[in-house]
Formats: sequence, structure tokens, C-alpha cells
Amino acid sequence: MSVLTTGPYNLAFDELIVARVKAFNVYGWSSVSPLNTSGIKIRRKPDQMAAVTIVSKKQTEISLSWTALTGAATGNSAILSYSLFWDNATGTTSIQVIDSLVTTHKVTGLIGGQNYKFKIRARNIYDYGIFSSEVTSLASDIPDQIGIATVSIVGTNVVVDWAAPNANNTPILKY
Repeated sequence: MSVLTTGPYNLAFDELIVARVKAFNVYGWSSVSPLNTSGIKIRRKPDQMAAVTIVSKKQTEISLSWTALTGAATGNSAILSYSLFWDNATGTTSIQVIDSLVTTHKVTGLIGGQNYKFKIRARNIYDYGIFSSEVTSLASDIPDQIGIATVSIVGTNVVVDWAAPNANNTPILKY
């Protein structure tokens, strides 16, 4: 036997595992091998990510960003990609949008007035981590510019009148 596989042991995450070995035959035991100081560290899947952030939105697109995992949150293994999922306004976030090593993405082709949900997870060589919590965003925008207002005098009052602009799927609260 030149390889020994055993376990599981309750080893702590990031604990360095080193080994020394000796051999036995009919004449007895060999000297113990030199200590392998480089060893190996216990690794795992990435931690759960924080939810995505809505950077900007319009009626037809939503721009998202997320924070890259660092340190022990990576599972002590390089992050290979971030996997962004959405619901395409169906209510179930099961559609993968991207699987890439980026921290921003713009989702286009949306329908104004629809709510869209997003979630993200990270992947290292051990697998995908747990999804973030979902974030919901309404595909909407600021109101369109108001046309030229008319001004008239009615008795002792000044009357300013205008046509309401397109609200772009969000109620106008003030003028």
C-alpha cells in the first residue's frame, strides 16, 4: 500500500494536515519519513452569497451587481464563476442568466411593469455554494418629460395646466 485514504475525521476548516510515514516488513520498521510541511488544507464549497444589488433599472432592463467572495468565504479555493438566476417574471427563479467570473450584469428585453426576481451563487472546484436570498425589482423608470405647460389667467387665479406624462409603470406621486 502506498496510498492511505481514511476518514471522515472532524477536522476544522482550513486546518493544515501534514503526514509522516514509516514502512514495516519482516525485518522491522523503517525510520519515519521527514515531515511534509506543505500538507493540505481542508476545503469546501463557497459560502452563501449576499443578495444582488439593483444598480439601475428601466422598463426594459435591470442592471445588477454583487460582491465577490473573498477569504475563507471562498471555501479556501479560488472562485471559478458566479451563477446568476432569474424568474423571467414567472415567480420561480430557475432560469440561469450567466455563469461567469464577473460581478455585474445587465438583464435586457424586460417588459415594463413586471416584477423580476434574481439570486446568485458562487462556484469553486468543489461545487456551487448556497444561493443568496432573492431580490425582486419592478421593471420601471422615471416618468417621461412633461410637454410644454400652458399658463392662463382665470379671474384672479393663474392656472398652469399640462398633460400627464407616461408614468413608466410607477405611479406619479408629485408634480
